Amino acid sequence: MPLTFGDVAAATRGRLVRGNQGDDVDGISIDSRALVAGDLFVAIRGDRFDGHRFVSDAFARGARGAVVDESDAGGEGVNADEAHALIFVEDTTRRSRTSLARSGDARARKLSRSPAARGRQRPKR
Repeated sequence: MPLTFGDVAAATRGRLVRGNQGDDVDGISIDSRALVAGDLFVAIRGDRFDGHRFVSDAFARGARGAVVDESDAGGEGVNADEAHALIFVEDTTRRSRTSLARSGDARARKLSRSPAARGRQRPKR
């Protein structure tokens, strides 16, 4: 059974503010350069980069949606395209991976086990 936007929103305790909760997520990526069309982009903050600056790029590369910090909800990249799903969470860097790992959903837990350095993970079907 595929993972959906609704599953990710529930696992991260986020709010799906745009998009259909029943739409599938083909994979999850934290690197806009490595994502594959159909992936969900998670905009995390690191020491050198802020993924929120790359949301528009991720959408242009075929991301189906993005998980972003609520504090960045008004950012230009986040609001660039109404056609993509958006999930707002309290803190993408902390919430996304930790919450997916603690989720009762085995598919979400499997996605969370990927080291951040890999940049993307595809769920097994």
